[in-house]
Amino acid sequence: MAGGLSSEFVADVLPANTSAGFEEPEDYGTAYLILNVTLGSAYTWDAVAGGTPASPPEYSENGEWLDLVYSKGELVLGVTVCYSAFRIADIPVSISSRFNRTEPVASFDSVNSIYTFSEIRNQLGQGPDPGSLQDRGVLELEEKPSWIADASDLPPVEPFVRDFANMQGPSGGGSGMTGNYTALLWQAISPSAQKPQFITPDPMHVWLVQEMVNTGASVAFALQSIITVLSSMAYYD
Repeated sequence: MAGGLSSEFVADVLPANTSAGFEEPEDYGTAYLILNVTLGSAYTWDAVAGGTPASPPEYSENGEWLDLVYSKGELVLGVTVCYSAFRIADIPVSISSRFNRTEPVASFDSVNSIYTFSEIRNQLGQGPDPGSLQDRGVLELEEKPSWIADASDLPPVEPFVRDFANMQGPSGGGSGMTGNYTALLWQAISPSAQKPQFITPDPMHVWLVQEMVNTGASVAFALQSIITVLSSMAYYD
């Protein structure tokens, strides 16, 4: 979905900050509508809705989720919304560390035949005691008097990271505002080739998000983390 928060990273932007060209300055955010089947199965959903829209007979607030309750509680669909603010600028920075470091990786649990992501979650700040940047393996960013960018620092086209954050992939020079793309973070589901608006992330990303939420992270934190991971991969690529 297009829309969301506006970034405070920059005040005035270039009149044409996308290759499509706009007459007026643009400043976007991105909104994510997140759905989670809290209780029930696809079979239960088919029995309740039969492939047609069905209004829930009951609603229930559950922390950051609004639960849509169907079939006398046999099917519960959780709904929440997250907002992001994207803007980039080419600003010189100083980043350093006094220690050698390596990127954390997922560990394989041979007993349960699953991957676990505790070291990655700790680096992202979800450990039981995140500790210092050194303990997390994160470089230190030198402070600046101001992070507000000049117009000359702004990119002439829409930043590629926003294209991926929109869940649409490279937009080919569009405005980056295309909405209604769906990322399926459930490994059992695979979209058909006839539905290009559906995206299935790599299973490792799916498992990371699921583990973060299942170990107490908010949906917003998990979403922020996966965008961080994808952005770092794009940087190395």
